[in-house]
Amino acid sequence: VRQFINDDKGTVFIASFGLRGSVTLHPSSTAVEAAIDAQEKLLRIMDIQSSIGITLGKIFCGETGSPQRYEYSLLGPSCNLSARLMAKGAPGEINCDEEVKTSAGKRQSFTFRGSHKLKGYEKPVPFYMPIECKNRRV
Repeated sequence: VRQFINDDKGTVFIASFGLRGSVTLHPSSTAVEAAIDAQEKLLRIMDIQSSIGITLGKIFCGETGSPQRYEYSLLGPSCNLSARLMAKGAPGEINCDEEVKTSAGKRQSFTFRGSHKLKGYEKPVPFYMPIECKNRRV
């Protein structure tokens, strides 16, 4: 877990799976399962509906800032795409990029949700939703 904050923009939870040195065998599947579990628990315990974006890609993971004030960061195009996929989702939806669908496809089934023109991308970006989450919208 990198970050968990609640502010005027809502609740933000940033996590990563499969960082160098970790022993996660199937990081994409683990991320999808964790997202489903988080949504279920947020709804059951706190009555909060959430949208989630999951991507697969290389990121910078480490300290940013100065020696006096720094934080542990996850940065890169994959992180930005996750945020954009999350923003396109309705409450209760989990949107994944094509790489997650391909990587986790043996363990989860996905449905194509469409393509959107997103900031920072020339072509529309396809996104997918795990079928387990398909009927979870309110």
